Amino acid sequence: MDASVALARLADHPKVDRNLQALRDPGPKRFHAAAAGHDWELLLTGPKWFDTRSGAGGGAIDLAMHLWTRKFKQAVALLRNRGV
Repeated sequence: MDASVALARLADHPKVDRNLQALRDPGPKRFHAAAAGHDWELLLTGPKWFDTRSGAGGGAIDLAMHLWTRKFKQAVALLRNRGV
């Protein structure tokens, strides 16, 4: 699953930062989003994401765990409830 799809379902108002100049094509896209009362800056490339501030990254389940501070089973349930 593309990380931008998961982010769109998990965060409020995810927005692509068009100012990022990728060194390779296709490069990562930087997104700014809000979730669980926090603001996030994430780099997304295909199914993977990376939080530039905390150094965390992974796939869709990891993203739900990271953004919403959930454990694995709670993150899977959250993704299911949001149609991911």
